[in-house]
This record gives sequence, structure tokens and C-alpha cells, in this order.
Amino acid sequence: MADHHHKKMNENTKQRIETEFIKLLESEGFERISVKQIAVCANINRGTFYLHYIDKYDVI
Repeated sequence: MADHHHKKMNENTKQRIETEFIKLLESEGFERISVKQIAVCANINRGTFYLHYIDKYDVI
């Protein structure tokens, strides 16, 4: 049960990162996006971002 909850939380976090990345991509352009911006917009810390992705190129 706890594993299922953890998996769901990870999926939700990853989805937020991807959603906010797309919004930033549309408004800022890829070159201007930083991992910090993605994290702030997704309401997570940078460490959490790096648990899911290596860098912004990895989100693509």
C-alpha cells in the first residue's frame, strides 16, 4: 500500500515537472529555462527535480 502511494506521488511530481516545463517552453523558450525555474513553477525543490531528471534536456 505504501509503495503504491509512493509511486503515485512520484508520478504526480513528474507530471507537474513536465507540465510546468511545457508552459515555460512556450513562454520563455528552451535556452532561457533553468532547472530552478522549473522547480519553482512545479512547487518542488531542485533536489526533487534531480530525483526524476538529469537536467532540462532530460525532460524533453
